Amino acid sequence: RRPRRPPLLLLRPRGGLGERGGLRGLSSPSRKEFSEREKEVLRVLRAVKAGSGGDIVYEGLVEGVRATGDGLVSISLQLTRDYRDVRRRCRAVVEELPWVSTCRVTMAAAPRQGGGAAPGGGATRKSSGGAGAEADGVGGVRNIIAVSSCKGGVGKSTVSVNLAYTLRALGYSVGILDADVHGPSIPTMLTPADPVLRLNSKELIIPPDYLGVKLMSYGFSRPFDPMSTDESQRQGSIMRGPMAGGVVQRLATTTDWGELDYLVVDFPPGTGDVQITLTQSLKFASALVVTTPQRLAHVDVVKGIDMFDKVKVPIIGMVENMAYLDCPCGKRLHPFGSGKTEALAEL
Repeated sequence: RRPRRPPLLLLRPRGGLGERGGLRGLSSPSRKEFSEREKEVLRVLRAVKAGSGGDIVYEGLVEGVRATGDGLVSISLQLTRDYRDVRRRCRAVVEELPWVSTCRVTMAAAPRQGGGAAPGGGATRKSSGGAGAEADGVGGVRNIIAVSSCKGGVGKSTVSVNLAYTLRALGYSVGILDADVHGPSIPTMLTPADPVLRLNSKELIIPPDYLGVKLMSYGFSRPFDPMSTDESQRQGSIMRGPMAGGVVQRLATTTDWGELDYLVVDFPPGTGDVQITLTQSLKFASALVVTTPQRLAHVDVVKGIDMFDKVKVPIIGMVENMAYLDCPCGKRLHPFGSGKTEALAEL
């Protein structure tokens, strides 16, 4: 296990460290004074502009700064939709300081407001057209999280389910949308007592519930059982990409999700019609990328990272699945190698 890093010197009191966030007049009893090097880091960070036009220090986007004697600088920033560009520019200006050897920039989630979940925008994007602009099924969803990879078989559905039920155990209201039309996994992994889809008085689909989490999948409308004697249940879903994208969009926006803190969307592999339709019609708060240690998986994962970057969806984390195997003899084996995902996470 890696040694735990010491905490950043300064944590955000209210809205960051900037003038708008309270850097002037900050009087928290736990606050320590800035060192000269940390003051120098804050000065150069003022050259990095936020989306509003002001610098990131003034706008309160800097959560914390720590500088050590050996030239290591750690910066924590609030998560924004253009976080990759901001992170890149922060590293560039800080690494120009002659005494800096390494600059690490991490992103922190936005603070909760009003006791609810961290605001992420949920609901549909405001656009001039399209079904997603008019449907109100996701109107009560506060945060929509994408679980994606672009590579099949890396465990996206398993991560989606574990994430959803972990959030549920923490007291949040949660739903799962299975966005894979051709190979839906949620109906196999989760088996609600009544999986039949029905419409309510508002002509919205009532999602099945399993252990307190609302579920929606194309597999509930078209059950698939390869061992069934019924030929209709042994046939997979055969449809072109645009049609699949439309089906998933309708499932997302015409399901009566009600008031949810989080809607976890289990993305299918690739960067095709389904992914483009969802990212254009829904306002995702963030994305979680799943990979395995193989280079073959990383090649596709990079494509997914670039896709989220282009549609301005911040990536909050990366899960390396199938990373190791604990052998009964006591040894930890890495059958697919190790160390490569760390470099991928720095993109």
